[in-house]
Amino acid sequence: PAGKGLLVRWLRLRRANADEFLVQFSLLVDGAKLTLAALRRLLRRWAPLDVDRQSAASETALTTLVASATPPHVSLACARELVGAPHRADVNLANDLSFDALQCAAALGKARLVEFLLASGADATARGAHPNGFIGAPSPRPGQCERTAREWAELYGHAAVVATIDAWGDDAAA
Repeated sequence: PAGKGLLVRWLRLRRANADEFLVQFSLLVDGAKLTLAALRRLLRRWAPLDVDRQSAASETALTTLVASATPPHVSLACARELVGAPHRADVNLANDLSFDALQCAAALGKARLVEFLLASGADATARGAHPNGFIGAPSPRPGQCERTAREWAELYGHAAVVATIDAWGDDAAA
């Protein structure tokens, strides 16, 4: 059937576009040139696109963004773009050690991003270990200790993030 062949070609194109998008996106992030406008240009250029496709390093665009040194207002705007329609990035998609965007944001003390991810459906009870243990971490070996987002924030002394997660948990329980 012609419809099936068309779908197969579309899926291949979507995967290929995602791979190229991740390369270009990583270059923007690493070069400190990421802006919302640049992200939107990339998303348009490489459509159709699977924003949840993982790179060879097991990272998605969202986890790459959260882990970057991108200014907080740019990170938040870009995260909203990736998670919102029509892209709908999965906020709970984790790397091969179950380390997701929420845990990363919590470990890095990005309170506004943590709040946004929680509001977008991130699972605060998920446990994960960072592949290189966040240099200077008191964990014995990289990737060994799995922690929740709250535990990561507490470990690095990010009281505002701990309070955000606690408040979110209290609101969810009510």
